[in-house]
Amino acid sequence: MISVPTCNLQLTIISDSPDEKLSYTSMIRKAGFNLNLTSCFSNHSSEGLCCKTGTEFALYYKAVEDDKYNEESYHWFCHLDDDVYVNVPELSNLLQRYDPHKPYYIGKWPGMARNNQPSVNLSSLRSKRIEKSAHMVKASTFQYATGSAYCISHALMMEAKQFFNGNGTFCDSGRLVLYRDDMAIGVIIGVILGYNLTNINEFHCQYEYLSNSTLQQMLHYITIGYRVIEKENIRTFDHVIPIGSPFTKDPTRFLAFHCLLYPQVSWCKGR
Repeated sequence: MISVPTCNLQLTIISDSPDEKLSYTSMIRKAGFNLNLTSCFSNHSSEGLCCKTGTEFALYYKAVEDDKYNEESYHWFCHLDDDVYVNVPELSNLLQRYDPHKPYYIGKWPGMARNNQPSVNLSSLRSKRIEKSAHMVKASTFQYATGSAYCISHALMMEAKQFFNGNGTFCDSGRLVLYRDDMAIGVIIGVILGYNLTNINEFHCQYEYLSNSTLQQMLHYITIGYRVIEKENIRTFDHVIPIGSPFTKDPTRFLAFHCLLYPQVSWCKGR
């Protein structure tokens, strides 16, 4: 959760498994961030993904409710996967261009380059409980933001609350529209509520190669992802940032990239 314009990070890390050595847990809490351990499946099944996403939504609504006298603290809900590097100043600059009191769904549609959109069967959707809402189904095709990174304005989060609030509610919504978590969000926002995705090219995800991007372009990307390929018990990293690294262990090049952005950081100096 990010507050604009001060960009006061109100960060909660969602995990489906405990940190047995407590090293990451203590580091997260020492930095002043929150850690929430869920009982969701620790895999990429539809149930596991919608459970974790629903937990995130529930935490946002609870934070807003607990801080109802200072609602301005929660302008945006942002979901960021653990396999992306987030350029926080660029994210803050982006969000300052949009009014959080209006309905915005911001991210990058994975089919941007292919110019095709998935569709939903309206007759099937109308026959389900979801049609009993006060909203009319407004479209048959939709765009959705890749699940690695997206932001939803406070106004839209509140409008979508009946579909999003809690992992049980969101999972029910996902089952009703027959899509996984990121696509279910696209159906709810685009098909049922009738709002278009605001496509931002600077949200890079793990499916995209970086070889055609210049370093200057990458320095202004909001997120950068990578892909892990496992074959015959050998793990390789693909779609990584095409730069060298002075670090012994930096397969994603995130450490080296961070030092390009923040050379004043103590562990970057002299690298």
